[in-house]
Amino acid sequence: MEASTTNYLRKRLTEHGLYYWKMSDRYNSGRPDVAIFHSGRAYFVEMKAPGKQATPLQYKIGRELSKRGVFWVVVDSQKLVDKLVDDITKGRVYGKQKEGTHQG
Repeated sequence: MEASTTNYLRKRLTEHGLYYWKMSDRYNSGRPDVAIFHSGRAYFVEMKAPGKQATPLQYKIGRELSKRGVFWVVVDSQKLVDKLVDDITKGRVYGKQKEGTHQG
């Protein structure tokens, strides 16, 4: 379930003192669910239930962000949450992400 992965992301971000915003709402389709801010950079995250993919509109917005050098990723598991948080806190994530899949 997407909610449990999102709650886990919030927990991990809080544990690491990372500042974030919950962004999505029903009036702004396609926007990433979460924005994370760390060391002068912004990271945009689309949260999905395990095994689910982003919608075509979400991928379109992700590609627009990526074209502008902004990191955008789809996360669908606690394992990917852990990798994302670890990479952000250790400075291993910069700019765009290929097809929005966090592989590190």
